[in-house]
Amino acid sequence: MMQVAAKVEPWANIPAASKAQLAAQLGTWLPHQRWFAGKGATITAIKIADTAVLGPETGWLLAEVATAGPEPPAMYQLMGSTPAGGAALGGMNVAAVRARWFQRLAETAVVPTAHGELQFELFPPGLAASGEKWPATSRVGSAEQSNTSILFADGEGTTRWVLKLFRHLLPGENPEFEIPRALAEHTSFRHVPAALGRVLYRTGSDEYTIATLQEFIPNDGDGWTYVLRQLAAGADIRADLARLGGRTAELHQALASIAAPAFRPQPIDAAGLEHWRRRALAGAEDVRLGSYRDQLARWRARLADLDTCGLAGLEGCAQIRIHGDYHLGQVLKTAVARHFSLGRSRGSLEGGLRLTAADARSARGISKLPPDDFFIFDFEGEPARPLSERRRRGCVLQDVAGMLRSLSYAAHAAGQPAWEAGARKSFLDSYLETMRGQGAGGPAGLLPAQVAPALAFFELEKAVYELRYELAHRPDWVAVPLAGLAALLLPS
Repeated sequence: MMQVAAKVEPWANIPAASKAQLAAQLGTWLPHQRWFAGKGATITAIKIADTAVLGPETGWLLAEVATAGPEPPAMYQLMGSTPAGGAALGGMNVAAVRARWFQRLAETAVVPTAHGELQFELFPPGLAASGEKWPATSRVGSAEQSNTSILFADGEGTTRWVLKLFRHLLPGENPEFEIPRALAEHTSFRHVPAALGRVLYRTGSDEYTIATLQEFIPNDGDGWTYVLRQLAAGADIRADLARLGGRTAELHQALASIAAPAFRPQPIDAAGLEHWRRRALAGAEDVRLGSYRDQLARWRARLADLDTCGLAGLEGCAQIRIHGDYHLGQVLKTAVARHFSLGRSRGSLEGGLRLTAADARSARGISKLPPDDFFIFDFEGEPARPLSERRRRGCVLQDVAGMLRSLSYAAHAAGQPAWEAGARKSFLDSYLETMRGQGAGGPAGLLPAQVAPALAFFELEKAVYELRYELAHRPDWVAVPLAGLAALLLPS
């Protein structure tokens, strides 16, 4: 582990006047960033909470941002370049800044901050740096998301690693790292990108995961892009959706098999069902829905008790750790063979990192996959929910409902509403068949005897969430959740 010496100028100890100037700059810059969670709210105060220097002209900054309303101030991490003229925002647009982050990971460095430290970790622990083979190039990912992704390529120009930097920081274990690591350590499920490292920020008694390093999966686009492209070409992708349903079931089976304390399945009890009912009711009563709340009167009436809302049949089933924000944009359609991964059989990891001899004996190595398969990624959960909520065990039908709603969105985007029914059937039939191949209710009793009532509950809750999101961010898409709500609320 490398200890990086603290530097005084120009970033670590910003003078008070410069801090005020930088805070003012942030006030106009932040609202235009895709990852800023406070869009639409008035920023009332910005405080520079912590700073650090990662190397020459490479700075890190933590900003505490308060907005009008009941929400507490939010913490955002920013990466800056520090040229001679002073600090500059948007540092990840500078290649040298991106390279410095990777270098600190390879060094497993500990970098002091003004009020804590940044710890760069690689996994397994014996993973070491190869100073002669740093990534040759890097670029900022183009996908719209609530974080920032940096793609690193090796000397041959092959993209090999993805560094995901979380912008809105919350204290506690982040499932984006926690779940892939648990799957790798405790199961044989390998259809997730390998978690290769992370960066922690520690201050006082709090610990934050501020970044993760993952393998890059060569792909033909995420599920959303792939489905729309195939629909535009008139292709029949029911077999693909059936395969995705099977992979989803295998993910749930793997998660249910993990005995670690944070993952061990637990029975769904009345208190858990009541938590879901109250959460759905709060969503349906949200004042941000405006006049659309009137259209949810039938749903609110069904939420009066557990029997009428559809949840009662889940009591006694098992709840496990789930994906939590599952949709077509969270899966990758593989296009070519994987370049490397970590696991349990002999292999090596080439490029900017290398395995020690001990790690090589336990690594899975190069693994070729058929070009028509799926990888599941982005286990962070719904960014709007607190980490404690995202790490709660849940019903597997929450993930299923998320994917079914995503298929509805794809049908709308493609202008092919009639496609949705067949797509849902292909995905759901394969999912249920794979799950029930493990016995009635699937492994650990994950499914109720009657799936439809609980699945409808989670689809309706998701559609209300979508309506609230679209009203705030994409008013032109409001018709999609409204159509879903109308269909799901039809008298049975």
